[in-house]
Amino acid sequence: MLNVLLAFIFTVIVTLVVRKFIEMSEETFDDYRQIAFETPLEQRPFWVERWNRWVTVRELTGSQRSKLLQQCTEIDGKKATVNLEKLYPMLVVLSVRYPDPSNLPELDHPHFHEFPGANGKPAHPKAGKPIFNNIADMGPLNAGPGNILELLNKPAAELSGLRPEDVEEKKLSLEVQTVESDAFIIE
Repeated sequence: MLNVLLAFIFTVIVTLVVRKFIEMSEETFDDYRQIAFETPLEQRPFWVERWNRWVTVRELTGSQRSKLLQQCTEIDGKKATVNLEKLYPMLVVLSVRYPDPSNLPELDHPHFHEFPGANGKPAHPKAGKPIFNNIADMGPLNAGPGNILELLNKPAAELSGLRPEDVEEKKLSLEVQTVESDAFIIE
């Protein structure tokens, strides 16, 4: 009788363990889509020295990134060029937000104590919301200091997966660099 009871308990344990392994293997292979859909947008706090202020730089959604590249690419025949006068301010408008205390800077940052929502400071009332208005602020941003646009574009481009050649001015050189694809030639 004891042997039958031990055999029964052993069978139940083996069944539960096998079932758990099956569930785990299904989870590890079936959750890719769910992970992709649930991955939050990455953001990082960024100190702007000339403004003496913190901002949050957030990566673009896939839709925002596509529209940005589409609106800033000018095609002439098979040649495509990036209009930096549109790209730089548009990337800032779409990426730069009021400081969000859900994403604090490093504790050892020299301006950590000034971050809204840290060290007992109240959070910004518009935390995480865009600072700039889409089209209306592009002109004033372009009319302001170019180094601030460049400064804010670096982390915004990095977070959004834009390559350096997508956001940098082409340098004049004697050698023409050409990138070819089935549809366009980008110089």
